[in-house]
Order: sequence, then structure tokens, then C-alpha cells
Amino acid sequence: MKLLNLKAIAALALGSILFASCDKAVTYDPIGSQGQQIIKFVKYGGYSTNFSNSNLAFNSASTSEILPLNLELSAESVLDVDITCVVGVDVPALATYNATQTDPTKRYLLLPGTAYTFPDKTVKIKAGQSISEAFSIEFNPSMIDGSKNLMLPITIKSITGAPGNIVKSPQTSTVYFHFIGNYLAGNYSWRYRRWQSDDTTTVPLQDIVATSSLSAITATKLMTRETYTETFVDAGKGIVLDFAENGGVLSNFSLSLLPSTLTGISNGGFILVGGPKFTGTGFNLVGTAATNFIGTNFGTFIGYQNSSGGFRTLVNSFVKIP
Repeated sequence: MKLLNLKAIAALALGSILFASCDKAVTYDPIGSQGQQIIKFVKYGGYSTNFSNSNLAFNSASTSEILPLNLELSAESVLDVDITCVVGVDVPALATYNATQTDPTKRYLLLPGTAYTFPDKTVKIKAGQSISEAFSIEFNPSMIDGSKNLMLPITIKSITGAPGNIVKSPQTSTVYFHFIGNYLAGNYSWRYRRWQSDDTTTVPLQDIVATSSLSAITATKLMTRETYTETFVDAGKGIVLDFAENGGVLSNFSLSLLPSTLTGISNGGFILVGGPKFTGTGFNLVGTAATNFIGTNFGTFIGYQNSSGGFRTLVNSFVKIP
């Protein structure tokens, strides 16, 4: 009986081995390459299709803004081996981009090294995956001259571990992070006042004088500072200064709020009870493009009623400085 059991077990094991030997090789699910065999940046890559995605506008007072990134494999299937990519700054890509622009105002200068931290990085797309591990680039907005068009191209420098037919994407293996220059962007003296009521004839709760660099949203939109709005309504966003520009001549100045700020007002239970609008004599343009409009000055007013029914009145004053 004991011997019979051993034979039965041996036969069962042999059958299992034979059955396993007939199984098909392990395959991986298709990932919809549509004929492509490439590695690319997710979301940001390229200047012909996704260039607008890489336009950055940070709070100019910030000293650290970390932007997460990923690479993506686009092929018939994921692989059973790790792919290793090296990514880094690609200075020649800036000249290549500028050569595509016939309008000089749409060309860019290289972002200075003081404004970012990004040494060459090794990034893996692990076996069985189509998206790489996350990596990031750190910007220092306080070191960015908002009056200039600045760019930092980041590219896939090398690929190892992948079959030879998998290459860098011709269109999206470089991301062109850029900051749009704006005639009025740059350094300002800034006075911030906050009242815990709707009466600005009283002494404000806060009265702070500082300097700040105001950054461009577009060539004709500038993000001003408004601390209460940035803190309680829409993180990092203040009041937008809009204007028209024609050959360096500026006109039609107005104030507005971003859609995200309006959403923040609603979601936070705030009521907009005044503004945004200019204070005093309105917007006062000083000088020309040749003088960088130094001395230009304006003030902003905005009033809220918060979710507890309390009034908050905010007045900001700005003077453009060198």
C-alpha cells in the first residue's frame, strides 16, 4: 500500500510536469501602441502638441516648487525586463526650439542655474509596467526674472535594457518647461493691508511692507500678490492684472480672478462683496519698455465675507522697482 501511494504520487507529479511543459509562454497585456515603440514624457513632452502644458506660473515669492514627472513606454506590450533611462537638461534643444520661431518675442533664454535643481537622473520603467517610477524637478520662482521668456528643456538622454526597436519619441522625449515673459512682470515694492471688517478707515489688523516678484501667467496677464486670497481661498493665487499690448505699448488695464479662485470662493463658503478693483487713481503706467516700466504703480482692493459671516477687506499697493 505504501509503495502504491508513492507510485501514484510520482505519476501525478510527472503528469503535472508534462502538463506544465505544454503551457504557452507568459505574455503581457497590450498597451495600445498603435505601431509606436517609444518612450516619452507623460503629459508635458513636445513643443508641437503639448507645449502649452509645460508653461509654468508659480507664486513668485516661493523658493521651492517641486514638479513631479514620469516617463511612459508606448509599445505593443510591456516588457519582462527593467528599462533604465537617464534624463537631464538639454541646452542645445533650446536653440533648436528658437530656430522654429520667426517672431523674436516668442524665443526664449535659458533658465539660469540658480532658478532650478535638476542633476541628471536615472529613471526606471520596471518590468511589467508602462509608467516609470516618479521623479521630480525643483524650481526656485524667487530667482526667476518674470520680464523675460525663459526655458529649461529636459530630455531623455539614454535608454538601456530595452530591445533595440524601442527608442526615444521623436516628438515627446523632450519637455520644454518655460516661463512667459511679460512687460510688467518683475520686482515690486508691495504693501499689504488687511481689515477684519468692511471699514478701511480704521487701523488694519495687518500692515506689511515687503518686496515681491510678480510672475507672468501669459504675455498680457500678471499674477499679483494677495495674501488672504492665497492663504484661504486659492493656494498661491492672487488677483490677476490684465492688459493689452501692441508693439510694447500697453493699455486697457483691468483686474480679474482665475476660474480656480472663483471656485475656491464658492467651495470655501466665501462671498465676494467687493472687487477686485483698482484703488485710488487706478493703474499708473510709468516709462516705456526701454525703461522696463520702472515706477509703474497700482493698488488692488477685494472684499470677502467668510463662511462665519465675518468681513475681510484687503488692499495691496505695488510699485515696480529694478
